[in-house]
Amino acid sequence: LEYNLDKCKGIIEYVEYIESKGAIVDGIGTQMHINTTSDKEKIAEMFRLLAATGKKIKVSELDMGIGAGVKTPLATAADYQAQADMYKYVIDKYFELIPASQRYGITIWSPLDSPANSFWRAGEPIGIWTEGYTRKPAYMGVAEALKGK
Repeated sequence: LEYNLDKCKGIIEYVEYIESKGAIVDGIGTQMHINTTSDKEKIAEMFRLLAATGKKIKVSELDMGIGAGVKTPLATAADYQAQADMYKYVIDKYFELIPASQRYGITIWSPLDSPANSFWRAGEPIGIWTEGYTRKPAYMGVAEALKGK
């Protein structure tokens, strides 16, 4: 939904349509399979649009690639810092733009980096821990964003 705000608006319109037919929709979830280069303003606007629905809002899948599919052996310290910064940004914006009464949570889709033989982002450093369970800078980005919340 953050890549295509028209799609975000479309899902909101679909929820309104469903409810016009008598159904009840409690919330909207968004899968955020993003990158360190994802458009921050579109992420913020997506949260604004979703918040305006008055529904519960959940980030149901959050993982983050580096750039355009950088593989783990090629990731640099700067890449890892950009990843930490973006994880922090997304979580900060969620808490800033989604009212407390509408927050339904954030799920980290892949807490570990993706193994080379994975079906999902194979060999990419998408998690907040390495495959060997070592904390990455992304872990601290998430922790800092959640601190005091």
